[in-house]
Amino acid sequence: MTFAILVPMQREIFSAFAAEANHSYIHSQALAGYMAPDEAQAKAVVMFAQLLPQGIDTPNHFFYEIHDPSRATVGYIWFAIVGNGAARSGHVYNIRINPDHQRKGYGKAALLALESIAAEMQLPAIRLNVFGHNKAAQALYLSLGYEVTASSMRKPLHHDA
Repeated sequence: MTFAILVPMQREIFSAFAAEANHSYIHSQALAGYMAPDEAQAKAVVMFAQLLPQGIDTPNHFFYEIHDPSRATVGYIWFAIVGNGAARSGHVYNIRINPDHQRKGYGKAALLALESIAAEMQLPAIRLNVFGHNKAAQALYLSLGYEVTASSMRKPLHHDA
């Protein structure tokens, strides 16, 4: 079994992480057909500012580097506490495993390590969103016991000119 260690993200890494997270979001929005890349770019900037008005210091948002057993960084994860009362839970906003470390079990190991952190915070659940085109991530989340709570579907229409 692959082992992953979650350590608080270093401040100097945050801006590069944020840029990559926004790029990934923009790309996924376009792939899903939700909006054009320029619209997704504008939305990403606004959403990021709303979610993280204090950047890495925004309360209830936690940023981790994912390390392998040798302490090399293999990815990143952004986790937050959202909701209140019975609706309070953890939410994974972004998880990224570096391309040369994908398919080696680090994503699974990081999510399992995050479960321990969430349990220490006494959170009743962890939520996340996954795009329909990301079948590998869907399979991973299902294998870890995540359940589909909502689904959005789209059918492209082709018109003859």
